[in-house]
Amino acid sequence: MDISIRNFGTISEADVKIGGLTVIAGENDTGKSTVGKILFSLVKAISRYEDDLQEDKEYKIISIAERIYFTLRKKLNINQNAELRVLFHPRRLHDQVRLYQEAAIYERIEALKKLYIDNSISKSDYNNFRHDMQEIRDTLFDTEDRFTAISKAVKKAFYSEFRGEIYPKGSASIDVSQVYIRDGVSPLIDIQWSKEGVNHFAYFDELSFDDATFVDTPSIIQFHSFTDMARTLFDKSNNHPGFTVPLHIKDLSTKIKESIYTYNLFDSYHHVNHKLSNTYKGRLYYDKDSAEFLLDRGTYKVNSCNVASGIKSLGIFDILVQSGHASPRSLLILDEPEINLHPKWQVEYARAICELIRLGSNIIVTTHSPYILEALKGFCVKDDLYHNFYLAKKHTESSTLTDVTNNISVAVETLSSPLFELNEELYDDF
Repeated sequence: MDISIRNFGTISEADVKIGGLTVIAGENDTGKSTVGKILFSLVKAISRYEDDLQEDKEYKIISIAERIYFTLRKKLNINQNAELRVLFHPRRLHDQVRLYQEAAIYERIEALKKLYIDNSISKSDYNNFRHDMQEIRDTLFDTEDRFTAISKAVKKAFYSEFRGEIYPKGSASIDVSQVYIRDGVSPLIDIQWSKEGVNHFAYFDELSFDDATFVDTPSIIQFHSFTDMARTLFDKSNNHPGFTVPLHIKDLSTKIKESIYTYNLFDSYHHVNHKLSNTYKGRLYYDKDSAEFLLDRGTYKVNSCNVASGIKSLGIFDILVQSGHASPRSLLILDEPEINLHPKWQVEYARAICELIRLGSNIIVTTHSPYILEALKGFCVKDDLYHNFYLAKKHTESSTLTDVTNNISVAVETLSSPLFELNEELYDDF
């Protein structure tokens, strides 16, 4: 699978192959993470568009039900009419319509008709209420086409991850931003943005993945309880109070907590988990009783707040592997996994990544570590694994990605140059 990116955020041009191992190296602020976030957004949107469609229907029906209820409450003293209050309570109305459909709608129209006959509401009010109930019926039985539903889901996912900041800032001469994905010669997705937003969306076929996971910080271990309460901008009920987090943060938090239900289901990955556990001397897991992540070291357990960040980083990776999120139909995106890791552990992390590639996993790694870059390349060559390496370069106002698969020395030199420059500065006088 190939993804082409033009004028998206800080990236002016990138053509990247996805499948097996994809590595994007570069300094900070070069757009390394953008490719992974784009693919994460697309995979999540397409995989859950049906859920999103149902959620959208529920949101519309509840909104209309609230309008009916609050209008009735202004017209009538519903505290003196318990039956009416129960019949038109928004949540109950929604639940009844979902379960009994036409029967529930008919029952409420008849109740409204009785109120009109008894002169409790005017003809105008009655007609408005009937119109609202008809709108609920239309929403309930709406068969929105798949293309429209996917288009909406994709727009929401991109907004959740990028907050609408897709079109390059400060660029007056750019006509369009574009993401184009194809599988061989077959186009899959083509999206284009102008300054005003999406102006072209073409969906031809499904991507190669059922799910995607984006990992960028081990701090999620400490703040998982906050993400439980947070919403994402992908959620429909975004008018409710509370703070928001990017979709990938919420997604990761949910997956590592739900890993207790899927542990040890994927037998072929046991040896990878075993090696990872041996590296950080234990097993990180979510304890449902205490609602905390614990490090199990056999004879004792340690609360995650007292565990080193490097252990948390390896532990999250371990949890995702053992719960099936590195399977062949999933896309695992590791954003700068070397953060908080000693070079020795970076090599072991790279070794585990390449073992997963050998088992059929598809992984994207972004890095600014020469250690992990060399290790990934070395293990791929040694084991004859499918891989593609890219270097993200910063120009005046934008970045480009260059294919360095056949010669990563330029990437290693770029990432190592600060150390060489420091040595020259410190020892120039000797």
